[in-house]
Amino acid sequence: PDVLILDNDAVLIQHVLNPEVDGIFADCFDKKCEKHCTASVINTDFLAVRVSALTDFSKFKIWNADIQATHALKNITAAGRDRFLQGTRMYPQCRVRGRGDVPVLHSH
Repeated sequence: PDVLILDNDAVLIQHVLNPEVDGIFADCFDKKCEKHCTASVINTDFLAVRVSALTDFSKFKIWNADIQATHALKNITAAGRDRFLQGTRMYPQCRVRGRGDVPVLHSH
């Protein structure tokens, strides 16, 4: 695996334990949106989704994995059952880098 969950994982655990959250994501463009982020592009290097909220990814025939995931998981973002990690510093490419308080890191 090339994405690590770091020691400061309290925010991830908080979201996982919240029954009103179906997905935890990182936005490829760091739009600073935390919830109900319908304009965000979901980074497929890191995501966590409740199985009960999954849709059929195969019906979305898109060349880019991040765009495909964004479309396939739109039911979660449209319902506001999403939470996006903040401060992931994706620029210039869609890779989780983050500050010291971001609980995930793309490690190569």
